[in-house]
Amino acid sequence: MRTDIGETEDEFRVKATVATGKLLQLLLKHHGDNGDNEENEDDDPPELQRSTVEAIQNAVAASYGVTRAEMLSERRNIKIIMPRHVAMYLCRELTPRSLPAIGRMFGRDHTSIHSANEKITRLITSDPVLAAKIETIRAGFEQ
Repeated sequence: MRTDIGETEDEFRVKATVATGKLLQLLLKHHGDNGDNEENEDDDPPELQRSTVEAIQNAVAASYGVTRAEMLSERRNIKIIMPRHVAMYLCRELTPRSLPAIGRMFGRDHTSIHSANEKITRLITSDPVLAAKIETIRAGFEQ
C-alpha cells in the first residue's frame, strides 16, 4: 500500500521509527541520561548499574508507547511482550550484565532473558522495521 506521498507503508514505518529514535535521543539528552556505558560497569555502584538498565527500559517503553510499569508487569499481550523482549535484548547487547542480573531487573528468570534474546535476534533478520526501530533505540545509547 502506498501513502499519499508515494512511499510504501514499510518505507513510511521505517522513517517514523527513525524519527521516534531521534526524539528519544533528544529526551535522553534533555534529562541528562545519555546511557553511556563504561566498559567496566561491573565495578560501578549498583545504583548506576540499575540506572542503565532502567534507561533502556524507559527508552524502549517510550518508543513503543507503553509505560515501564506495563512492560515490567505480568501481562502477556503482544502490545507488552514485544517491547519487553526488545528491552531485554538491548540490555543484553548494551550492558555487561549477566542473564540472571537482567532477569532480576525485569522480575523474570534468566531463561526468559535468553529466550527473548534469541527471539529478537531471529526477528531482526526477517523484519526490517523492527531492526530499524531497535537500531534507532540502540543509537541513543552508543553516542
